[in-house]
Amino acid sequence: MKTGPRLSGAGVLRFCRLGSVVQGTVVAGSLGSDWLVAANPGARVARQLAEQHSALAGHWIFGGSAQPDGQTKLSLEGAGVATLQIFNPGPDEAIVTFTPSEESLPGFVATALGQSVLRTLELAGTMFYALKADDLSPVFVADELLALCGSDLDRMRASPNAWHACLLTESQLAAQAATALVRKQGFCTQTYRLRDPAGRIHTLKDQTVLLRSHVPPLIVGCVVDYTPFTAVDDHSKKLLHGIEKFRAGFALTDATGCFTYVNPEHLRMFGFKDPTELLGQSWEGLYSPESVARIQTEVFPVLQSHGHWHGVIPARRKDGVIFSEDLTLSILPDGGIACNCRDCSSEVELHERLAASEALFRSFVDNVPAAVTIKQANGRCIFFNRYGSDMLGIAQEVMIGHNAKEVVPIHANQIEQLDSEVLRTGKAVNLPGVFHRPEGDIELEMVKFPIRDPAGQVQQIGGIYLDVTQRRRLERKAVEVADRQSELLNMQREFVAMISHEFRTPLTAIQGAHYLLRKRIDQTADEKVTRYLDLQGEAIQVLKELVDQVLFLNRLEYSMEELELKPLPIADLITSIVARFNDTTLTADSRLLLTCTVAADLTLNADKSLLSAAFENLISNAIKYSPSSTKVSIHVATVDGQLAFRISDKGRGIPQKQQAKVFSAFFRASNVGVAPGTGLGLTIVKRAVDRHFGRIEFNSAEGAGTTFQLYFPLNQPAAASPASP
Repeated sequence: MKTGPRLSGAGVLRFCRLGSVVQGTVVAGSLGSDWLVAANPGARVARQLAEQHSALAGHWIFGGSAQPDGQTKLSLEGAGVATLQIFNPGPDEAIVTFTPSEESLPGFVATALGQSVLRTLELAGTMFYALKADDLSPVFVADELLALCGSDLDRMRASPNAWHACLLTESQLAAQAATALVRKQGFCTQTYRLRDPAGRIHTLKDQTVLLRSHVPPLIVGCVVDYTPFTAVDDHSKKLLHGIEKFRAGFALTDATGCFTYVNPEHLRMFGFKDPTELLGQSWEGLYSPESVARIQTEVFPVLQSHGHWHGVIPARRKDGVIFSEDLTLSILPDGGIACNCRDCSSEVELHERLAASEALFRSFVDNVPAAVTIKQANGRCIFFNRYGSDMLGIAQEVMIGHNAKEVVPIHANQIEQLDSEVLRTGKAVNLPGVFHRPEGDIELEMVKFPIRDPAGQVQQIGGIYLDVTQRRRLERKAVEVADRQSELLNMQREFVAMISHEFRTPLTAIQGAHYLLRKRIDQTADEKVTRYLDLQGEAIQVLKELVDQVLFLNRLEYSMEELELKPLPIADLITSIVARFNDTTLTADSRLLLTCTVAADLTLNADKSLLSAAFENLISNAIKYSPSSTKVSIHVATVDGQLAFRISDKGRGIPQKQQAKVFSAFFRASNVGVAPGTGLGLTIVKRAVDRHFGRIEFNSAEGAGTTFQLYFPLNQPAAASPASP
């Protein structure tokens, strides 16, 4: 191997690939005499480098042919090098700076640098420049760096400090300080911020060295545009900020399962305050032994095979409280695990409540005493309850998923007509029907109704089938009973009317005969016979009153016609009734004291005979059951749109235990003594009040008297329906 001339001084070489050939150019310094072309020295030199300087082994690939570039030759042998720096401004370009040493490195050859070498030396985004150390005039500046500065090499040489104008203010001062520092200590690393011609801000990192042995001395720099990396860094900071503020837990573990990072929400969720409480600790401390065993046996195998896992695990807070954790695990390239988690206890609790509610609802629907179905619009059944299955004798699995024609073809037409009606109108339909079963037919009440989605569209058809067989049987029986009862009532009414009339005819004859006998006996003045005739007259009067009241009550109870209510002057009616009773008392002082505050023209829609009977019975009872020396008070007024009639006496009163029966027919209180009566008066009063849409109240104390109060609405209609018997 020939030994080429030594390098006469420090220098800079630039290698550039053109197609498959690499050309070399001396940028600065001197290589001495012309380089000698080496005859395929690649393999030999590579072996020597591997033997004598293993640090370079594998980083250089030699071979290929050398081509001159018109100025120099590409081959170099036997150069002694003490310092070697390699820069890569572009993917097909390499810059080599070197400084001679006293001892040579045998076999150092940079011959036919190929694309593989350039890739090995590649430093992405690197821009190279070389300046004279004394006046900073450029010797070489990479095209990319010139483009960032918006200049060219000639302008840079004319005004070496012109590129400072591209730097931001704070970076201009930093550049001046860096120049002074590199001149003083021989190297410097500094970061600048530069504005390119388009106005974009770039962050540049500049590494410079001073080549003092070079003639003239050079400042050689390597510039990297860190702007893309700064953007990535900013993005990382934003991402980290987002993770820190994220309202879900996030943590990282190393390959051994110890925490290397936990965000604040993860700490809060597990009840910790300081990250140091978890960093370096195993994840197992956050789970019960049962949960740890489940994670190791169930979760980790899935995680290893798929790279991720998601599920709910019972976790344990610092204070020992167990909660439900929604956990997502992912394997990292270094074997660690990324954990995303959140407290889902409320959701689990809600899910459990919903599940319990669903189970309760399903149990309710299954056992509701009716067949319940839900069908799609196409007629397919999607739900059928258990009670319906038992009632109709159709298995649930037979019904679900099928339409009516497939399950009950004999009833299919009727069912489909109902379904179509529901879909067409969007309304519920109700129809009776009969369902045929081998063990006997049952009568049904079928209800079909629409089931709508949130938008209001009919999506399904609900069906409820009630077994009304027993009810229909009872209804038919009730109709029969009602018909029979109606017959009996008619017979009773006719019988009572007949008997009453039959009583009334002889009573009239007896009363006439009694009158004639009394006139004849009065002429004889036989006191004993007169007394007997008086007793006979009283008995005839009581019997006549009984017959009249039975007939009147019979008309009230069984009349099928509406009452004709006509406007009735209330003041005139009450005054005339009171005056008639006062006349019959045959006393000097009036027994009844009337207070009537209603207007003379006030009218009430009423049946005169019925209302008069009610008032007369109350007044008659008050007079009959109170001492003749006491007064009976009657007060008539309007109260809150109602006619109020009140009558009070100071008589015997009604025993407390018997007051509940006062309106029952033929009831007489135990303290009435020998006072005559039929027990029908208050019954007639109650019926009359009811037929006039009124109400009746009373209060009574035995031995202290009784007060009855009647209230009638003044705006009642002009006709009243008959009361139910």
